[in-house]
Formats: sequence, structure tokens, C-alpha cells
Amino acid sequence: MCSNYLDTSSIRSKLFESTVSAILFQPLITYVVKFLSYMISYPKVFEGRASDARCWVEKSLADLMYYRHQSVGSNLDNSIHAVFDFKRFQNADKILYQKMIPALQLATLFLTEDSVLDWFYHDTVGILKTYNSFPDDSSHYPYLAANPNFNLENPEQRKAARKLWLRKLEKLSHVLKFYFYEGNDLLRLWGATYHFSKDMENDLHSAALLSSDDIWRARDGSLRSRLIHWPYSASAVNNLKTQPAVLIGNAYRVFLEQKVSSDITSAPYLQQQEYMNCSLSLALTLVHEVAHAVSSFPYMRFIEPVFLYPCEVYSSFDEMCSQRPKPPEAGHSWERSVFGELHPGVSAPLADGRPESDCSFYSGSDISPFSTLSCNIVVKNSAIFGAELAKLNTSPAVYIFGQSDIIKFFRKQHWAQLRSKRDLNKQLAPAVLLRVYMVKDSVVTNAVGAIPPDTWVTVHLIQASQKIDIKNNYDSME
Repeated sequence: MCSNYLDTSSIRSKLFESTVSAILFQPLITYVVKFLSYMISYPKVFEGRASDARCWVEKSLADLMYYRHQSVGSNLDNSIHAVFDFKRFQNADKILYQKMIPALQLATLFLTEDSVLDWFYHDTVGILKTYNSFPDDSSHYPYLAANPNFNLENPEQRKAARKLWLRKLEKLSHVLKFYFYEGNDLLRLWGATYHFSKDMENDLHSAALLSSDDIWRARDGSLRSRLIHWPYSASAVNNLKTQPAVLIGNAYRVFLEQKVSSDITSAPYLQQQEYMNCSLSLALTLVHEVAHAVSSFPYMRFIEPVFLYPCEVYSSFDEMCSQRPKPPEAGHSWERSVFGELHPGVSAPLADGRPESDCSFYSGSDISPFSTLSCNIVVKNSAIFGAELAKLNTSPAVYIFGQSDIIKFFRKQHWAQLRSKRDLNKQLAPAVLLRVYMVKDSVVTNAVGAIPPDTWVTVHLIQASQKIDIKNNYDSME
């Protein structure tokens, strides 16, 4: 519930009305109206407690038609793949599992619909190679090269790759285990995958262990590890079968158990939208983690020679060249292949080192982290937000995705269209780009989660003057 804040945009609106009345017959009325209208819209300003800030942002987004009162439920009726069967979730009861069904149906589509499976097909049939000829680096980088026997543009060879992928996924469904984090901490973590479920058991209850390094150097310079099979020998690549497990951050469990009623269709409209946002985010997290699991299943592909640790591989030579020296990251690689650089999720795949979107944003309030779905990016040309904000070009912009961009994934019609197009990127472009930032003691910050809920803050919400193609790279947008 919104309370105890000053909406200066409404004050300016009243000022605008009185000013227009006072000078109604003046010759310059047209120019004055245009000027004041601009002042009302750019930017919208909030002043009040940090705990009320999100509520204000939501109302402002509603004014911009981001929320429309229409049917927000799912009409998906596909069966759930065995990899997401109830028995695969080790610490979820049937009530929680029932609330996950839309997410599990959507995750199943991402793993079985031919139109979005190029990454998994390639991961299944690609040929492992290494490269060490960079002039500035002699390290061996592993990547998957295209298999000449599986041209995915050839219908018959694509069918053959699909058959191998579905067989691999079916085998994974007998082994993969899912756990919800059981600690009381609200983690800034959506999911984590382990090669062996035994390595995950201690992390299940401890945020400190979960955030600690798997391998470290002792004071004497020797390497140490908490992994049960470390150090890994080169022979592990072909002989040591993995037993993967996925740990799911508890933001999902807390929201589904505490914020979602059993009969979601009778819940308040905003809660229904939050539920669908959560379902999309959970589906993306599950498939992201499955991508990690399958990239090292049934055997690990590559052992890092210095730390003797299993390493994922880049999905292609081009990905290796663009991503190194960052290590391969199968989950983000899958996201980029399907959605481009941005997507309406909470993992913010290319926002390394920047504030994570939504989970901690306004965490002092009682509003769930799924009120909106967004992704942080950096835009070089800040002029699209208005010249007066050029000095704030270090503040990340936030894609806030509209309701229709979320709900369409839960519509059978959307997937029917994709079956004929095989191009998800063009289906995903958000309506508009927004910049949301905090001003506290004259310092611009996005670390809202670190601000006590009673802190008096200023928030600016600015609508961009142009759309940005979702396929553009995040650090070169103009």
C-alpha cells in the first residue's frame, strides 16, 4: 500500500493547470503548454520512504499503460517433461509443485519445441576443440565446432540432431535432482548447478558456504577444494559419470508459498501478474540450469589444467572470442542464443558487476521481487533520456518489460506462431526503455536494497524517447 510520499509530478500537473488558466488568452500559450507538458512527463519524480518507492514506480508504469486489466493466466496445456516430474524435486511438497505448473510447462516447451532448440542441438552434436593461438594468451580455450554431419538447416539432419537431444534429455531425467534452498536468507541467487549432488548438500542450508570458493590456495601456496572428486584427472572426461543437481534460490519458494493463493484466478489482479512474472522467471532459471547440467552430462568435457577442475566449453568459436577471458557459462550462452542480449528475466546475463535487477530492488518493501521483470543494461547515448540527464550516463538503464511481453509466453497461440518462424528474438522486443535511479544525499545509486526502508529518498523514472532493438549488443547501444 502506498503511503507517506510526495509525488512531485502531480504537483507540477496542478501547477500546469493553474498556469494554463492564468494565461489562457496569451499569444504564447501553445509554447507554454508544450514546455510544461514536457516538464510533467520527463522525469516523473518520487520523494518519500524507500519502502514506498516500488509502489510509486508500479503506479507510474500503470499510467504508462504497462499494466492493463486483462486475462493474465496461462492457457498452456502441454504435458510436463519427465525431467521436471514431481519426484525430481527433492524438497517440494505437492502444493508448491502445483503452483509451479505454468513454469514447468513453459520450461518444457523451451526444451522440446524445435523452433527454440538450436543451442541444445548444437550442444549435443558439436565437436569439442581447443584454441591457444591468441597473441596475448597461450591458454587453451575449449569450444564446440559445428558438426558437418548435422547441418541444422537441413531438415533430415536437424531431425537426427533432435532425436539425439531428446534421448539425452530423457537420460538426464533419471538423474537430475532439484532442491530449493532451505536457509532463511533471501539470496541474490536464482539457481546453481552442481556436477555431483553430494557437493550441494552443505550449500543447501548455508549462504556462507554457497558463496565460498570451490577451490582456493592455502597459505603454503597449495590448492584446496571442498569438492568430493577433486582433483580431477584428465581421465575423468570419459570415465567419471556426473550426477547433476540444481539448487534453486528461495525467492521462488517464499513467493509461491507465502504470496500466492491456491486459487490464483480469484486473487487481486496485480498478484496474478506477479505470479506470471514469477512463473516466467522460474522457467528461465530452470532451463538455464538444465543447460549447465547437460553441458557436462553424462561426462565432463574439459578439465582445466591448472586447477584440475571441470570447465564448461564455449558454444562456438565466435562466442569464445567475444567472451574470453570470462570462463564459459552455458546458461547465459543459451539465453543469448534464444533471446539475444536481453530478456525479461531476473538473471541480467550481461550485467556483470552491476546491480542485479529486481531481487534486491526496493527490498525494504513488502512487495515481491516479481512485481516487474527487468534487465539492467548500459546505454552509451544517454540523450534518449533527455539532455538534462546526460550527467547521469553511468546509471544503468533498466528494461522494464510490459505485461504483454510476459503473458505471451503462456499462450498456445504464441508457440504456434513460433513453430513456423523459428525466430524468438523478433517476438520479444519490449515496448520502451526506462531509467530508474535513486538519489540519496545527492549521490546517484541503484543499490536500493541496501537503503533502510525508512530512508527518505528521491526516485526519477524517465521514459526513453526511442525504442532500442533488442538484438543490439548491450555495451554498444546508440
